Amino acid sequence: AISDIKTQHYIEVNNAFCSLLEFSPEEVIGESALSLGIIDDKIRQDIISNYDENRHLYNYETTLFTKYGKEKHVVLTIESISVCDRYLRISFINDITELKKSNLRILKINEELVKSKNVIEEVLREKEIIISELNKAKNELEKTNNEKDKLFSIISHDLKSPFQGLLGLSEVLATNSDEIPPD
Repeated sequence: AISDIKTQHYIEVNNAFCSLLEFSPEEVIGESALSLGIIDDKIRQDIISNYDENRHLYNYETTLFTKYGKEKHVVLTIESISVCDRYLRISFINDITELKKSNLRILKINEELVKSKNVIEEVLREKEIIISELNKAKNELEKTNNEKDKLFSIISHDLKSPFQGLLGLSEVLATNSDEIPPD
């Protein structure tokens, strides 16, 4: 878009400008961005405060409004030039609305991923605690099992001698039962 610096009125706009902001060229020519509602006073002041010393603005990210009030996120570049003693402003607008929306979706997805990561890390910490407790229980069971085996080994050894005597006596009784009196 080309506008007169003194009046702030547009003197020429291309089809891309009109398509982006949903105006016809006839609606725009002779009007200012402020009167059309493309910018508000705050945005205008922000733009002016970001001009360089030559009243140029390069790759400034801002918001513009369409004829119907929809927000358009744009990157704005403004060149101030002089043509035949007339001071003009050439504005280049790059629409980044979809890029911003995609960026917001990515940020939301990233937040969800961070939350999921935190949940997974918490589950892993709990799993490690459970594994540690299971290992302790396993070690205690192995120790108890070893003690049981040792106890049975001792009992078996201690009972072996008396049972040998009992078996020997039983064999004597069985083989010599005719010779031993019943009483």
